Amino acid sequence: MGTNSVSKNELPTKTVLWFSIISITVDPLLYYSISVPVDPSLSNAISITVNSQLITFLLVFYTVIILIRICFLVACPRSKKLRVFVLGQSCWDIFAFLKMTIFLLLILIPGNARTTPFNIAVILVTIYVIFYSARIFQIYKLFTGKDKRIISQIVINLVLYLYGGHIFGGIWYAFAVKKKINFWRNACSNGACQNETDSKSNELGIFKDAFESGILEKTILEKLLYCFRWGLQNLSGFGQNLQPGSHVLENIFAIGIAIYGVVMFTFFIGNMQMYIKDATKKWKQKKREKEEKQQEILEKWFPFRKLSEKLQKCIKEHHLKNKWRLKGDVDVENLLRNLPTDLGNNIKRELCLDLLQNVGRFRSWSEVTLVHVCDRLKPVVHAKPDSNSIVRKGERIDEMSIVLQGKLCTFSSQDTGSTSNVSRESRKDLLKEGDLFGEELVNWVQDEPSSSKKLISNRTIKALTKVEALVLRTDDLKDIYNQKAKVIQAFFRKKRIMISGRNGQAPTGELTTALEIVLGRQ
Repeated sequence: MGTNSVSKNELPTKTVLWFSIISITVDPLLYYSISVPVDPSLSNAISITVNSQLITFLLVFYTVIILIRICFLVACPRSKKLRVFVLGQSCWDIFAFLKMTIFLLLILIPGNARTTPFNIAVILVTIYVIFYSARIFQIYKLFTGKDKRIISQIVINLVLYLYGGHIFGGIWYAFAVKKKINFWRNACSNGACQNETDSKSNELGIFKDAFESGILEKTILEKLLYCFRWGLQNLSGFGQNLQPGSHVLENIFAIGIAIYGVVMFTFFIGNMQMYIKDATKKWKQKKREKEEKQQEILEKWFPFRKLSEKLQKCIKEHHLKNKWRLKGDVDVENLLRNLPTDLGNNIKRELCLDLLQNVGRFRSWSEVTLVHVCDRLKPVVHAKPDSNSIVRKGERIDEMSIVLQGKLCTFSSQDTGSTSNVSRESRKDLLKEGDLFGEELVNWVQDEPSSSKKLISNRTIKALTKVEALVLRTDDLKDIYNQKAKVIQAFFRKKRIMISGRNGQAPTGELTTALEIVLGRQ
């Protein structure tokens, strides 16, 4: 119901606005209906011609617009504000209709006295400009009341700027016609109709363009485009290129152009600054919301909460600095892939160092060596549901896994079906965060580093949920043992050299300390 009522109210408002915009666009066309062709071969032969087709169009247009507004007042009595607006616009249309009628009657008065009525018509046009300005202000007020967006204000300013060029161009044309009538009347009264244009060109003021271009005798379209261009050009330059004469109305007209241009420019720049400020604010807010959403995704990752505050801060800073996007849930695989190696190694050390110290053979290893083991860990993600077992009974064990997140179940049977089909008796253990499996690989590699035999699993392991783990593969573990063996061999060679150099005697404490240092570096 609410949506329908809003649409019903918006439809007449938009219709009224469009009719008003079309109406004020058509208003200045009246100025272009007159022209002053002069025959200099005949003394004082000044005539004013009227474009009958344009006048007919304007009469029909205003009649239709007034009838439509009356029908609207009868059919849409809901909004009092809208009714007042339509009534006001109807008054302007009626005034424009009467103004045009009076204008034509004055223009069409026969005889040489028609130049005096034309002066009255120009005064009538000047008065109309005041009403025209009030009309535009009324439309502007209604439009801005309906739409508060800055971009709409900019569009309105641009439209008013274009309307300004249109109306000032039309008034300039009307005054140019008056100037030409006065000019030829004075010239021909002195018997100098042939050459008076050149001798009096310094008195033409801002209408010199109209005389030199001959625009007063052109077609309607040529007049409209030329005068529209003239209006926009002088509004853009705030009237700086205008050189008015001494006539009062001419100077007032030039001042009006300068003021209108400055006002429109000021409003446009102000609204543009507001728009840029508003757009920047929205962009920053959107960016902040996006960053907060990314931070929330990161903080929901369970292992992230186990990290130190310092490391968490480093990860967040790197995330914001490099702007890598986290889509959906975070897992250890995509996290470490987007982080630099040093930062990734620090994460693996904080998550796994204490857990590795609980592995039997690793308990005797130094912390520095275990740090090196942590750096060799690789991230692995087992998605749920996982149709294949992670490890099956009777298959080869290739890696030791440290569970960071998720749950796994171990079975003593070889059943590879779903976990619900496995009997409770065959279920041996449940693995969760912080647990390890495959740790027998450490003993096997250390006891038989060069053996070609395979280490066989005696249980089946399947994921119950999405599982994230860090794994130490056989090749990496063998490489660590080989490096450790080389260090020990190098130590004993050095020991024999030292003993032989000291007549078979070497301080036991010194050798022990040296061994600890060498092993600690690994």
